[in-house]
Amino acid sequence: MQPTNPTRDSNPKFLILPALPPDASAIIACGNAAFAASPLRAAIWPAAKAHLTPASEFQHWRIARKAGKLEGGNLLSFKAVLSEAPERLVGYAAWMAPGAFAEQGSIEPEGEQLPACMDGEVHRGFLAQLDRERERVWEGDSGFWYLAALGVDPEFQRQGVAAALLRWGLEQADAQGLPVYLEATPEGVALYHRFGFETVRVLETLENSFEVPIMIRQPQSKLPALEG
Repeated sequence: MQPTNPTRDSNPKFLILPALPPDASAIIACGNAAFAASPLRAAIWPAAKAHLTPASEFQHWRIARKAGKLEGGNLLSFKAVLSEAPERLVGYAAWMAPGAFAEQGSIEPEGEQLPACMDGEVHRGFLAQLDRERERVWEGDSGFWYLAALGVDPEFQRQGVAAALLRWGLEQADAQGLPVYLEATPEGVALYHRFGFETVRVLETLENSFEVPIMIRQPQSKLPALEG
């Protein structure tokens, strides 16, 4: 279902390509930069626990985990790279097609062994909240596209990268007449609103100190301009 040829969309500076297992390290680095200030990230990977797992061991675990997700399963993953330097990854996105949750049941597999430097209770609790919210919204219906991840290197934000990464999934959903579902960061809400998403619920997590907007986009006949 992923495109086999690169696409330039409306911005000649970037190419959108399928993300593959060798891209795991670059995607992790991009995510680290994009969400460095996230309170959720700080809660799941607390500084007070960092010493419990050697940095190299933790990085190896993350790369292997990410590569496994890119290799198969239900995720349809993409990367944005510079047209003039394709080795430079500047953004990434991951989608789940309709029916994926009916097969998988959750965003992450249950029973995963986590490194000691992570707060497993916070991590698993947050994922359980996402599962409950999704079930509350869809009531067992799996006929929707899900944007599982979207991140852009801060150096390249507000240059059309996120919009270009959205194109593939939105086009798939519109062609099939299906809605798109996502959990946004507060910073991402304005972008998603521009592409027709509406906030249907707001999930409060981290003891009600952090809000996660739950958003849905109904199928549309035309995408807005993807620049910016």
